Amino acid sequence: MPEIKVNIDHRIGQSEAIRRLQEYAVRASNNYGKQVSDIKLEWRNEKSLFSFKAAGMAKVSGQVIVRNNAVEIVINLPLLFFGFKNMVIEKVKQEGQNLLR
Repeated sequence: MPEIKVNIDHRIGQSEAIRRLQEYAVRASNNYGKQVSDIKLEWRNEKSLFSFKAAGMAKVSGQVIVRNNAVEIVINLPLLFFGFKNMVIEKVKQEGQNLLR
């Protein structure tokens, strides 16, 4: 699977960024419930492993690594959705920047 990396800078510190991301994960599962299913999320300190089914068809997985001043999001995007790569990157950046302000 092709890999996408998105880095988002922040100034809120590692623990606050983790707190916000954990809250966002709960809200996102409610907001995107029709587009995603089988959501799995596991936090290990500053790192989160995630996976879900998109559009009921393909598994998307990846990890989120939270640092003191940046968040790195790595997404393993199935070939089925690779044509939407740029849209995914922009959406992740936009949501992440809004969340980590």
